[in-house]
Amino acid sequence: MKWRPRSLRTQITAAVAVLVTVVVALAGLVIVARIDHRDRTDIDRQLTARAEKVHQDADKLLGQGDHESADEGRDDYGGLLEPGPPHLPRAGHRPARRDSAHPAPAAQP
Repeated sequence: MKWRPRSLRTQITAAVAVLVTVVVALAGLVIVARIDHRDRTDIDRQLTARAEKVHQDADKLLGQGDHESADEGRDDYGGLLEPGPPHLPRAGHRPARRDSAHPAPAAQP
């Protein structure tokens, strides 16, 4: 047995309610799709910028940086290799080796 509203007014109200629901659902899908596309574009742009920065930093670290400043004892790594505390050697610096055949003199009292 089919259920049908009895009056024309009820039928029109039900049809409009279904139509409004469909329109709102489609509008929601369009909004979600546009936001998703915008977010993906933003992420792609950010990842491209970060990859370019990493590529530039890698070039500097591999010795393609400013060679004049390297001759002066400074590095051109864009702050990538900050000097550590005074008790730690800088990157690329080897501490002086002590010869085991000539031990350091013992402190005299």
